[in-house]
Parts: sequence; structure tokens; C-alpha cells
Amino acid sequence: MRGQVVHIFHNCFVLHAGERTLLFDCPAPQHLPRRAAQALAPELAGRRVTAFVSHSHTDHCHPDLAQVCAGAAVARFVFSDDVAELYPQSVPPGALVLEPDQEAELEGVHIETLASNDLGLAFVLELEGLRVYHGGDLAAWVWDTASPAEKAFTAGFFSAALERIARKPVDIGFTNVDRRLANLAGGPEFARVVRPRLLVPMHAFGRTAWLADAAPALAAGGSSVFLYRRPGDRTDLPDVTTTKDQA
Repeated sequence: MRGQVVHIFHNCFVLHAGERTLLFDCPAPQHLPRRAAQALAPELAGRRVTAFVSHSHTDHCHPDLAQVCAGAAVARFVFSDDVAELYPQSVPPGALVLEPDQEAELEGVHIETLASNDLGLAFVLELEGLRVYHGGDLAAWVWDTASPAEKAFTAGFFSAALERIARKPVDIGFTNVDRRLANLAGGPEFARVVRPRLLVPMHAFGRTAWLADAAPALAAGGSSVFLYRRPGDRTDLPDVTTTKDQA
């Protein structure tokens, strides 16, 4: 099955999988540079798009996602319930609103939600023979300024989530890898435990050159790592069909 992952900005990515296109965490205009918005528009034009919003932070949630997707042939929307509660005007009519620990089907995409230890949701999706994880702001946010109890809770919450995600093989894993934390927000732990075929680091705020330094730790579990630099950079999907047929 042919497809690509396209980097837009921060945690915003496009996944083309066969005839379907998924859009993740398109940020508000103040977090979306012009070059990123320009890269995004042609990726959606004329496509069957399902857009996901993991939570209401403005670096993940555009206030008018329907307008962002206006050029799509068809657009469907999935929002975390905190967006619907805090910014109901941002949720288009007919959008699917989900809470943690729910499952749903939308346009041939099976959706499973996990609670984030920041806000909102992480998503585990199955479509077109692929199993895809997008973490939203779920990460090992172990800050130096936190108390020992806070650090232990955060690390434990994240580790438990990884065990759940890893119950079945993951083909594409979008996970936070933040250089502000010594543990890179749990990116290397995700790589070791989940071992996705393709690992896509997120949460770079446009500062992407340093990702090459993190690549060895992210590849330690055997994953290919998407080292993008600019909006519009892309990589082909792993050839999961061949592997699964041979299994």
C-alpha cells in the first residue's frame, strides 16, 4: 500500500494512506508559520481527509479546522472532548467528539483513545492495513523542577501507556521528543518499548536540526526514524503489506 508521512509543523503531520489522508493536530495561526500553512494546503486538496485534534492547546488546535480543510473533497473531524467543552465554536457540526478510553469507527478508520498525562487524548488508529499511533501531548514530561512524587507519577503513567500501545505491532508512531528534557520526553523509551516500523518525532516547535542527534536513541529498537527539516518534507510509508503477508 502506497503512502507518505508529511511534516507540517510541530505536532502537525499529514498521513497519506492509499485513498485516505489523515491530518493531525493542526495548530492555531500563531503557531503555524506561513511556509507551513502553504505546505499543508496542497496535501489536503481534493483528498478524503480525516482531521484529528488531540487537545485544546493552541499549538495543537486550530480554531477553524473546517476552513483549513476547505479544499478537501471530503472532510471528517475527530476532537478531544476538552476542545468541545472549552471551545465549542471550533468543533464543526457532525464532528466526532471522544473521551479517553473509547473506541469508534469513522470513514473506515478504527479509533482507540488513550488519556494524555497533559491534556486530552492520544490516538491509536487502524486503517488500510496500518496501525498508527499519534501521541498528542502524551509524553514522559519529567521536568527537573517537579517533585519526586510528580516525576514518579508522570513516568509511570507514560510507561503504562506504552505497554498498552505495544500490545499489537505499530507501523507508524508519532511521539514527542523534546530536547528541553533530559529524557527527551520519553522518545527513546517509546522507541525501545513500542518499536514502530517508522518513528516520527514530534514537538520540535520548528527547531528540527537537532533531531539528527537524537536519531541513534530513537532507532535503538530497530525503527526507521523520519528526520525532517522543513515543512513539506516527506517520507514513504514502511512496506507493511509485504511483511504481514510473510508473517
